[in-house]
Amino acid sequence: MLKNAMIGLILSIAICIVQSAKIPVGPHVHHDHVPVGVPTTEPIAILSQNSEVNPDGTFYNVWESQNGIKVQEEGTVKVLEKNTIAQSVTGEISWVDHDGTPFNLKYTADENGYRPEADFLPTSPPIPIGIARGLEWIKTHPYVEKNQQTDEQHVELPIVESN
Repeated sequence: MLKNAMIGLILSIAICIVQSAKIPVGPHVHHDHVPVGVPTTEPIAILSQNSEVNPDGTFYNVWESQNGIKVQEEGTVKVLEKNTIAQSVTGEISWVDHDGTPFNLKYTADENGYRPEADFLPTSPPIPIGIARGLEWIKTHPYVEKNQQTDEQHVELPIVESN
């Protein structure tokens, strides 16, 4: 069985390689403003860079490259609870696409996860009104097991002895 799985894996990889060879690539091919093509082998110069990493875990990093990418990020450490610390990183990245479209991405990464903000990021559709009403009803009417007793339902049962 393991032999069949390995043959299947190798066959899948071979098919992916063959299929990817059929995809036309070039610097002019775009998918939603994300350049798709053969990466350049020419080095991209860093025009400016300033960074500092401190012993307490805080840091900042700012740089700009020759191709117009600008990055700015800052990290801080905060105390959440007793002996629990979390690092929080905020940043901003901006660039201009090959067709001249500017992009700007702001983000926060902390104990609550990674939260990017940008106009070009996809958003989820609104929740249909019927589902929203149902969720609100569920929230205001929590389910209680039938055999579960609450304080208001507590009834003293008589003690019955068996012989």
